[in-house]
Amino acid sequence: MSSEMYSEDSVVASEQERDVLQRLEQMLADRPDRRIGIHDDDDGFIEVPESVQAVVREAIRILANDEAVSVSAIDRELTTQQAADLLNMSRTYFTQLLDHGDIAFHRVGTHRRVRLQDLLTYKRERDAQRREGLRRLTRKSRRLGLYDLPVDPTS
Repeated sequence: MSSEMYSEDSVVASEQERDVLQRLEQMLADRPDRRIGIHDDDDGFIEVPESVQAVVREAIRILANDEAVSVSAIDRELTTQQAADLLNMSRTYFTQLLDHGDIAFHRVGTHRRVRLQDLLTYKRERDAQRREGLRRLTRKSRRLGLYDLPVDPTS
């Protein structure tokens, strides 16, 4: 079972791997507290650090859904272009977010820099707002009969 290369930096799981990855994804979803580790040759168990576990869990989720994964190092301080690229938006729009105070930044000379942690916090909040908006829209569509799924009376 070897992964297919999607590009120089990205990996896509093969069909056989996707089956295993989907089972792994379900195992991790069923027990989010489950720890990830590696058995060494002497039957010892080394627990993978939490930061690496987060990367592995996300990679499993992405690959199980037949998408490509790429892992790369990111500086802890980003330029406006790097930050905009990470959020998949134009640099112009990103600098408007900075000017409106939506994301904290500081200046290095005349250039703005954004802490990676601040950017990831913004992204998590934005993604949560988008998911909630989609849930509200879906519930409203169901109530109006515009959705094929049955209406959940608790929503």
